[in-house]
Amino acid sequence: MPRRKQIPIQKRFAAHLRQRREELGLSQGELAQLAKTSRSQVFELENERKVPSLVTVDNLAKALGAPISALLGEEEGFRANPPGDDAAGIAVQLRDRGPDYVRAVKALIRSLDRTVGAAVERERKAKASG
Repeated sequence: MPRRKQIPIQKRFAAHLRQRREELGLSQGELAQLAKTSRSQVFELENERKVPSLVTVDNLAKALGAPISALLGEEEGFRANPPGDDAAGIAVQLRDRGPDYVRAVKALIRSLDRTVGAAVERERKAKASG
């Protein structure tokens, strides 16, 4: 059986990171926001200019809805997980719905934030007074 050509791990990681990001239709900036990193770091990783920390690899994998092993190219026939309820999946679903839908969801989130904030404040005052 012929041996597979070994590709350095940094090159595999860069290729799989870019592939998954593009499959989800995310920009480097959107991925950076989801993974709590910078757009420049995503750029540098995709272009093999930087070696990521384990924390960064984990954050990127979670943001992309992929196992770390897939980003490292250790899975044969890498297939992206379909967008789901993770941050990347929600971002893709919102983007595909259009700007009016996105504005409505943002308004709903702001309303929920105010409602929850008011409830937390009432609870804090109730504890403080009694």
